[in-house]
Amino acid sequence: YHYVNGIQRGTALSMTDTIFTASAVLDVGSRFTTGQTDYYGPGWIDGMRIVKGQALHRGASSFLLPYRAPVRTFPAALIANFNGASGGTSYTSEDSGARVATFGGGAVLDTGFKKFGASSLDVRAASPEGFVTFPDSADFDFTTIEFTIECWVYFDNDPGTNQMTFVSK
Repeated sequence: YHYVNGIQRGTALSMTDTIFTASAVLDVGSRFTTGQTDYYGPGWIDGMRIVKGQALHRGASSFLLPYRAPVRTFPAALIANFNGASGGTSYTSEDSGARVATFGGGAVLDTGFKKFGASSLDVRAASPEGFVTFPDSADFDFTTIEFTIECWVYFDNDPGTNQMTFVSK
């Protein structure tokens, strides 16, 4: 499902592509895999949380908007608030794994557009292939279980009906 400003806009998606594979880094910002179609997400990403299971903020008929950045109060595979200096390319996740991100394709931290904290991840690079990767981990094994990806995304233009990938492995 996907939600826009707390209102459900889409239903469960049946995919013919695999977005999670074993023994691979976790990409945030774009799908950047050799031999597959690349679907870039043009904009900014902030307050990302990946958990095993259903959405934490899901209500009976809508998504309850978070009022603050994700915090480490329960087990999460990834908590990425992308805080740092504008133009920065150094970041460590806030989850218990404290994962060091590797920046690529021109992705940077940006204080101009953010939802929570000091900055967000700008993946609008000129190529346009902005992304960060986090090292492979058993925490990112979603091949046989339900999982939820929650994040704030701000597009630099209307994406229309284009397919976009913000997280892949």
